[in-house]
Amino acid sequence: MNEELVPDDPAERKTYAMRIIAQRCLYGVDKNPLAAEMAKLSLWLLTLAKDKPFEFLDHSIRCGDSLVGLHSIDQLRHYSLKPDADDAVLFKGPLDSAVDEAINLRLKLEDMPANTVDDVQRQEKLLIEANEKIARLRCAADMLVAGEFWGENAKDKLEKVRHAAVKSGYYVEKGPTEEFEQVAAKERRGQLMFHWPLEFPEVIVKRSGFDAFVGNPPFMPGKRISTSLGVVYESHLKSAYADSK
Repeated sequence: MNEELVPDDPAERKTYAMRIIAQRCLYGVDKNPLAAEMAKLSLWLLTLAKDKPFEFLDHSIRCGDSLVGLHSIDQLRHYSLKPDADDAVLFKGPLDSAVDEAINLRLKLEDMPANTVDDVQRQEKLLIEANEKIARLRCAADMLVAGEFWGENAKDKLEKVRHAAVKSGYYVEKGPTEEFEQVAAKERRGQLMFHWPLEFPEVIVKRSGFDAFVGNPPFMPGKRISTSLGVVYESHLKSAYADSK
């Protein structure tokens, strides 16, 4: 915390501290983009800093399906949802360097003040730059999960994932990012995904996870999951979270 920016007034100090906590300590994800925007608005109102710009939380409040996607960087490194499996392979491409660069940019973003519109604009530029560093890795992760998600059986899933690994390796090394994004979107087939180590790398990769987790998990019996979200979705959850009931 930059002591030069801390207000002298006790009430203002409290507001300042709440803004720092909201920007640097809280993260969230929701499938509904409107819910994500409402969360950012709620946190801004909670800080009672109405004379300040809308709190910049695009880096920490994200939209996606938190149950469908990667939860470990090793899954991408071995290009497998089960990186310890015998058929897992090392993923070719500048993985660690890209993630490290994104982490440094995001940490720099968090350390910046958000007291003026100019501050927020500088933060926005840093976030765009950080996202560009891992844009291809996010597509590669989408391709991996899509192969597992849409594969008809174990053999088909393995073939899809291996094909995705080859294609992803090419694009990550030298392929056009926009083209790769189109390829990945086609493979996702409209399914939302959320890759924790890429969305919040400074937490998942650098700090090995969160200190605490507060959630509203969508507890639902298996049959209701398949009825509401489809048989493929239910099958993927059972495969990705085999230890869950």
